[in-house]
Amino acid sequence: MRFVAALFFLLLAGQASAATLLGEYRLEELQWTGAAAEVRDTSGNNRHGQAIGSPLPTPVDAAPARPGKPGTCAYGSFPGPAGNGGALSIGGLAVSLAPGAKTSVSFWMYWDGTNSVMPMGWNRHDLWLVNGHFGFNTGNSDVYGISSAGLANRWAHVVAEFTNGNVAANALYIDGVAQVLTQRQARPRMALRSSTPHCAWVVGRSIPATASQAASTKSRYLTAN
Repeated sequence: MRFVAALFFLLLAGQASAATLLGEYRLEELQWTGAAAEVRDTSGNNRHGQAIGSPLPTPVDAAPARPGKPGTCAYGSFPGPAGNGGALSIGGLAVSLAPGAKTSVSFWMYWDGTNSVMPMGWNRHDLWLVNGHFGFNTGNSDVYGISSAGLANRWAHVVAEFTNGNVAANALYIDGVAQVLTQRQARPRMALRSSTPHCAWVVGRSIPATASQAASTKSRYLTAN
């Protein structure tokens, strides 16, 4: 199986009025070998990441993200298996572990439809595509989110807002549109983040807190002529 990500991966911590940029990852390196700090943080914060798993993910720039659109940026290809497959690990992020604290992630995702895969996660608080669902998981076989119908085999822009200890306060935007989230599978645990997200495919640009900001973010990227 093959998972793909493109453009940028970016994280913000805090509320919209006082959000702090934690990192931005454009995935434009020539290769990933598993060396420390090889996945470069272009935010200026120097929180560089590392390719992990087997087989390792690979950066791709030979073919554009959109056919016939060579101006689109490079992206990462993340082969399986679903367990311990290729991913990016980004450690030392200055996220708050306090109850109620929020961290947001924005990325472009190309999912091939494989069941039970996680585009990104923090220890036991992650995003999960499983059994026709897409949303937040807390390590209890649970999904708080939406139907995954229509997400496979295309580029989708995802913004996810994670809330410590309160999954019901999370937010999800797909292609700039705020989603109505429901408990679709099992029950969540209290979920706290670690400071190291693992990303099975990651891309994104900015971390909005409103639908209009999400739509604006989505419209800026993956649109090269």
